[in-house]
Amino acid sequence: MTSPPSPGAGTAQQFPTWARELLRCPVDHGELDDAPLNAPVDAPLEAAAQRPSGLGAELICRTCGLAYPVIDGIPVLLVDDARRPGPQEG
Repeated sequence: MTSPPSPGAGTAQQFPTWARELLRCPVDHGELDDAPLNAPVDAPLEAAAQRPSGLGAELICRTCGLAYPVIDGIPVLLVDDARRPGPQEG
């Protein structure tokens, strides 16, 4: 029997890998990379890639660059809520 997650447990233990791999950009169906909040599109994502099934504070589309927020461990893949990281950010 497994114990329930502790109150401070991160989303990496709660979000199944198989479900994470299914997430795609609703605009162009591109793959989404985990990223810290407000990361520039071309920022290195090695730290996020080391988390096997976790979610960053945002999911950034590899193709179009839209950044979708992750709120309370739930990805919000709504185009109206996405932001396009600009060159001045970062």
